[in-house]
Amino acid sequence: MSLRTEIEGATSRDLVRMVCNMRLTCTLTVSNKQRTGRLEFVWGRLVKARATGQVALGKYLTDTGALGEQDLGVALRAMESQKKSRAIGSVLVALGLVESGRVRKALQRQMEDAFFLVLGWKDGLAKIKICTQNQPTQLLRMSLSTDDLLHTFLGEEKSEETPEFAPPIVENDDWLVGHPLIGN
Repeated sequence: MSLRTEIEGATSRDLVRMVCNMRLTCTLTVSNKQRTGRLEFVWGRLVKARATGQVALGKYLTDTGALGEQDLGVALRAMESQKKSRAIGSVLVALGLVESGRVRKALQRQMEDAFFLVLGWKDGLAKIKICTQNQPTQLLRMSLSTDDLLHTFLGEEKSEETPEFAPPIVENDDWLVGHPLIGN
């Protein structure tokens, strides 16, 4: 059982600041009639972001020259022929078409883009679902500093007095397997 809370007049930016300052592990969903955005945080750090209007990973990789159109087609056909659903990033890496580091950077860019899209929305309904279960530390391997992103969005300089939160991070790439952004 939980308390149902409503906060009127808050912006997405206000809610993200609250999540960041309180180091919450939660999902923030912002939606209106035209779009939906979902930001997931672990200990106040952004670990996953999706938003209506963000560029698909395959398109981003082709637009930046990291992947050719034909290679993207090969990967998409390989995904269709597999019985088990896999994320495009893991298929591209498995086929040797893109290095895992490039996929990781593209995914980080995708997260940043979705984050900035959601923060720019002026209307809609926002819901925060706080997670009370322990979260795996390895998800933080590909996390983004919410403080830094907010400062960038607002065009502010980060204060040297602002402490950087640095939880323990797993030192291997095993986190890629089964990660919701990458797949198996």
